[in-house]
Amino acid sequence: MVHEFDMTGSPRIRLYVDAPLAADATVAATTDQAHYLRRVMRRGPGDAVALFNGRDGEWRAVIAEVAGKGCVMSVESRMRPQAPGPDPWLLFAPVKRQGVDFLARKAPELGVARLQPVFTHRTAVSRVNVARLRANAVEAAEQCGRLDVPEVRDPMPLDAALENWPRAPPPVLGRRNRRRRDSPSFCRRHDGGAADRPRGRFFRRRTRAPSRPRRRHRHRPGPAHLARRHRRPRRPRPLASHRR
Repeated sequence: MVHEFDMTGSPRIRLYVDAPLAADATVAATTDQAHYLRRVMRRGPGDAVALFNGRDGEWRAVIAEVAGKGCVMSVESRMRPQAPGPDPWLLFAPVKRQGVDFLARKAPELGVARLQPVFTHRTAVSRVNVARLRANAVEAAEQCGRLDVPEVRDPMPLDAALENWPRAPPPVLGRRNRRRRDSPSFCRRHDGGAADRPRGRFFRRRTRAPSRPRRRHRHRPGPAHLARRHRRPRRPRPLASHRR
């Protein structure tokens, strides 16, 4: 789902804050936000900024005071009310750093409400930087125009995530055999959501011991090879035209 919003008359800079938003309220920016406004965007007192917190909608504010490494913004009026959005959850197995950063930036643009890292039997990554994941999600929400930020959960095993699922288990969408139950209409009728199965399976445990690899013997020359090696080379036979 792509979030569309009208940029006519609204500030170009959007910031996510945790403080409640209301008319004539003051909001203190964090150190990173103040650095972004002053050093990166070159904004000063009197410049307009759009603020949202995921609860009170989007509000227009102006930079009221700049002191040291911080700044204070004064809230003026509300531009958009808070509207309930879709509630899809994304369970993903973490991969390398670049892949997780790309996922955290694109998931908010598609309307994902919760990011849940899970560990499967084939997950190679053992640690997830949840703070970095949330920072990327906040930045993506500020840029795409949505009024909330996806919730980022701590990683857990896939078995535990499915056992604690508050709704019906999600249907698994296979890649090879797409049946009628794998259609998007089936997923919309069920509240459990959907999960895309990888090329292998989610759980593919070995039921038998792996076969022993064949031992590769190194070739060692025997007596026949040694005899051939020390044999005197034969003289080439003359051609028929040179024979007498």
